[in-house]
Amino acid sequence: MRTLNEQEASLILLQIKLAYPSFEMTNDAITMWTQFLVETDAETAAQNLKDHIRNSKYTPTIHEIVKDNDAVMFKRRKEQAELREKQDEERQRIAVAPPWITLGISQREYEDRLLLKSEANE
Repeated sequence: MRTLNEQEASLILLQIKLAYPSFEMTNDAITMWTQFLVETDAETAAQNLKDHIRNSKYTPTIHEIVKDNDAVMFKRRKEQAELREKQDEERQRIAVAPPWITLGISQREYEDRLLLKSEANE
């Protein structure tokens, strides 16, 4: 998750002003919006703004832009699941069987052989 910087927050405000000409950008409003936007995930804010412009003729509130976005969260969960699956596949690909499996004997028998070998070397 990457939060918006002040320049990106200004761009969000400019996009709101372009989409909603009645949006008043006073210094106080810019300060308040920026305060919340810089704490917001960049992808979430951008998607919320797109969704709002697409679905509403009314100027958005701060909440409507900074709230969690289900589509973004779903996409991230899906990406994380795919990454875990790839990592698991890679672990399986490079996994090495224990030596007793490779030799076709039990773990106990392998350990006994190691003990006998180490005793013989002493």
